[in-house]
Amino acid sequence: MKLSLEVEICQLRVYLREISPTIWRRLLLRSDSTITDLHYTLQIAMGWTDFHLHQFIIRGKRYGVSRTGSIGSAGDSDQVQLSDFRFRRHERFLYECDFGNLWQHEIRLEETHPLNAKKTYPCSRHEQRR
Repeated sequence: MKLSLEVEICQLRVYLREISPTIWRRLLLRSDSTITDLHYTLQIAMGWTDFHLHQFIIRGKRYGVSRTGSIGSAGDSDQVQLSDFRFRRHERFLYECDFGNLWQHEIRLEETHPLNAKKTYPCSRHEQRR
């Protein structure tokens, strides 16, 4: 049985590795969001079309959304919530998609915030590097 934790907002910084200039996004997600929720949020925030297979690598374990005809995926991403990991501030993990081109996104927990019931989550704030 899971311990009930208070819902917080996870502020995540996502950047696409090995691309210059740096392409990045700042996302705000509820801590009760699943890994699947994070996948779909990343697809929208990065402007991807959700066409390719993907996986998260978190603390050495792989998580992904399985698709008909795909070669299985580890971890039940529909059941695992961000809060289950109890990420430390500045902890990083990886999101890979399009295994042919191997787009790698590094995700870092910048900080957590109290839930603001007046706001809708997830949301993205794109800031350009100057």
